[in-house]
Amino acid sequence: MPAMPAMPDLAPANTKAGKLQRECWAVLQDHEVRGSIPTSVRFVFYELEGLGVVPKNYYGPDGKKKARTPSNDVADAIKRLRDVGLVPWNWIVDETRNLDNWRYAESVYQYVEDTIDLARIDLWQGEPPPLILCESRSLAGVLRRIAGNYLCPIAATNGQAGGFLRTDVGPLMSGGARQVLYFGDLDLSGGQIEEHTRDVLSEFGECEWLRLGITKEQVKDGGLTEIMKTDNRFKPAREFPAVETEALSQEEIQRLLRQALEDEVPEPLATVVGRERKQRVLVRQALRPLRDQENGDEDLDEDEEVEDANEDPGVVPDFVIDSLSEEIENRISEVLHTISLPLPFLQHLAPEREIQKKLSKRLLRLSQE
Repeated sequence: MPAMPAMPDLAPANTKAGKLQRECWAVLQDHEVRGSIPTSVRFVFYELEGLGVVPKNYYGPDGKKKARTPSNDVADAIKRLRDVGLVPWNWIVDETRNLDNWRYAESVYQYVEDTIDLARIDLWQGEPPPLILCESRSLAGVLRRIAGNYLCPIAATNGQAGGFLRTDVGPLMSGGARQVLYFGDLDLSGGQIEEHTRDVLSEFGECEWLRLGITKEQVKDGGLTEIMKTDNRFKPAREFPAVETEALSQEEIQRLLRQALEDEVPEPLATVVGRERKQRVLVRQALRPLRDQENGDEDLDEDEEVEDANEDPGVVPDFVIDSLSEEIENRISEVLHTISLPLPFLQHLAPEREIQKKLSKRLLRLSQE
């Protein structure tokens, strides 16, 4: 972990707010070291609660739970860190808002050229990929990248949804059995949300339902403690014990999903990604005549003809080397994070990332010399 910088823009270190701001900074730096960025306020809160930095709730002298929660204080502390530039804004996901922005280019050819790297090929050999459902939007936000890598649809129900399940999610269930991987809280409300979601989707087709988290076994094995959550559906409101999914660490939740998908996919993801890269190179070569035609150069000039004639088909282009080197670095990081390593060792890895990238590029180039 990088050394803590001077923080003159934060509250004094000897105040409650100042201490919490610095603790939040340390947790977020640890996420960066472990490759668990972006994250959410809820995950940071649960880590701080596990470390004994904050309680689950605040109570008044009369023993009643206060309206103000430690999670509110964590959110304020993180906002301050972002406001003063100590934490990048994109480190925290905000699933409550979205921006629609449309891709375009100066020509259709340029559009195709620009989007070749986005092209994916079927990982699931014609079968529908698993559907990932999360009870909370913040959890879906930190799982979206993994879902995208495996070409799996992902959605957050955000409670008991009706129209959304029937208009957007339900149609995905038609056309054969589809596996559903579910993440939800372990409480009365969470159980009812899961049951409702499953019942609605069953109207559209058969589903193989698997709850990945949070489960009673995970609560027992992890020594996780319950919180009391207010259920306002009752009049008057009642409290019930609950364990939220985010009580598991972000890394553990991501590991559970990644492992479940890797166990189901017909071929390892890395194998298919390698095939995609080769196909992209071929497509770029096939598009070259269109590029020349668009530029008004229907005939290659003499220098380009010589260059093409001398081109070694076994030489990997630089852009492929760059992409592969990033993939190698990411795969190394993923493997390391599945191993129980002491935090100081993982902290030592962070300053070496740029060196790892440069080394992987160099090794790839040497392999073709």
